[in-house]
Amino acid sequence: IERLLDGIAAHIDRVAAARPDEPRTPRVFVPEDPALAADKRVRAAAKSVRDAEKALRAAQKNERQVRKDAAERLARSAAV
Repeated sequence: IERLLDGIAAHIDRVAAARPDEPRTPRVFVPEDPALAADKRVRAAAKSVRDAEKALRAAQKNERQVRKDAAERLARSAAV
């Protein structure tokens, strides 16, 4: 792993040397914590569930409104 990181750092240095007009900023590779990555996935899944529940509630509300409107139209047509 050390050699791989050294190779990456050397490549970054070569690329930076090829582009002297860009400011040199030290880049450090920090691997993501597996627990943090898992937490992000759990949060994303929970958000997807919340979004799906919200869409379901909206669809149910729309369905109730459509039925109510249809019943009102039927009542008006029966009254005529």
